[in-house]
Amino acid sequence: MLSDKASPERDVLARLSSEYPGWRIWRSRRGDRPAGWVATNLDPSSDRAPTLYADTPGDLEAQLADPPPRWAAPFTTAGAP
Repeated sequence: MLSDKASPERDVLARLSSEYPGWRIWRSRRGDRPAGWVATNLDPSSDRAPTLYADTPGDLEAQLADPPPRWAAPFTTAGAP
């Protein structure tokens, strides 16, 4: 759970989540400490990258504004035996 000192971080996460509703935005962790900023694409059929990672919220927001293309086709089990 984030402490009161982390309120600015919560505000940034809330703002990014509001401005980019097609993404789940969260902080990764290294042990018990926050690490990078991550966005997971909520649309599995999107032609944009499924996951974005950055060291700062500004860098993540730049990626969210213009996400890179997906490198491969989405995984599917359609037609699987």
